[in-house]
Amino acid sequence: YVSAVSKRPLSKGVETDFQTWIVSRFGQKVFDINFGPYTAKVWGEPPENLSADLAKLRVSAPNLAQVILRLVLPANMVNSPYVTEFWYPRSGIGRIADRLAEEVVKLGGEIWLDHSIEGFNRIDSRIDSLTVSCKRKSMILPCNWLLSSLPLHQLIHRMTPPLHKALIHAAELPYRALIFLFIMVDRPEIGQDHWLYFPEGRFLFNRVSEPKTFSPILAPPEKTSLCAEITCNKGDELWNMRVDALADQVISDLELAGLIQSSEVEGYFSDRCRWGYPVYKVGYQSHLSELKETVARFENVVTFGRQGGFDYGNMSDAIASGLTAAETLLDA
Repeated sequence: YVSAVSKRPLSKGVETDFQTWIVSRFGQKVFDINFGPYTAKVWGEPPENLSADLAKLRVSAPNLAQVILRLVLPANMVNSPYVTEFWYPRSGIGRIADRLAEEVVKLGGEIWLDHSIEGFNRIDSRIDSLTVSCKRKSMILPCNWLLSSLPLHQLIHRMTPPLHKALIHAAELPYRALIFLFIMVDRPEIGQDHWLYFPEGRFLFNRVSEPKTFSPILAPPEKTSLCAEITCNKGDELWNMRVDALADQVISDLELAGLIQSSEVEGYFSDRCRWGYPVYKVGYQSHLSELKETVARFENVVTFGRQGGFDYGNMSDAIASGLTAAETLLDA
């Protein structure tokens, strides 16, 4: 670590990829043990192919003085760059969306579920209407304003007539898919940690969380659960794996990690997210800039959210972008 810090001034200006950025701040050994294998596992790309922006967004790099102070002083006496407290809805994170929906309906709005967008029909610099389908029936809806949290490349793909130049840039901004496997466990608790990270390749999952540590009512009394997060690409072997085969492997890995016994498992279910993580490849900025400029030409379109902005931010950032989108309409 000391060697990396001492050499860092010489490497400024060439830290364009994730690996170089991390090694220059933490050293090669820490990269080899943790950052390297974990990053390759999550993103499905060699770390040297990923932009340094990924590290800048999510890795807090302490300076040498902070490291020394943490070693010799109690934790509460050192200013930490890490978030140690946060607010969480008692009945689960979905309560935020539920409350938003309640207010929309209360104020006279409508929420249509299970509908697909087939096309955003554009005329000059406006989206004039939407082609929407439900149960094989299509309809045309007029559009005054379009607020889109769709993955940015999906918004571009659904433009009619197509935006051929933008489609080329959209192909260079992929997303990594996520599988969530929820396991019900006959035990009051597993531990006190919200998240556990697994950089080792022998474990199928990247991260495991225990929902009950966020709120005690997220599992029955004397029971708990785990959520195993597995990254993959939509349509690959993991994505297409049957849930029972996936559960067998995850439960076996959880036993290997010493977290549970298979005899304690009372059930499981899964969920899948096609667009979990935006993949920041080296050079992604130019493609993203082109897409954002394309969208900005439409006077009645606002994109927001993690997927809508191709933004690897936290939930707080996504909510903030929603507020900004609302203010844009109010100011129009």
